[in-house]
Amino acid sequence: MIDNINVFDFTLTDEDMTKIAGLEKSTSIFQRQPGMMDNFAKWVPDVDGQK
Repeated sequence: MIDNINVFDFTLTDEDMTKIAGLEKSTSIFQRQPGMMDNFAKWVPDVDGQK
């Protein structure tokens, strides 16, 4: 829990912010494949009969 709380114990420099702003944003690294949602639905547990 301490590590989770300390997640905000850092600062970003102007150089860091410039690098972040320059990252590619138009292409997702996640590519949906046929049948992916069906496989996900099999993996997700039923919660209160909502599956």
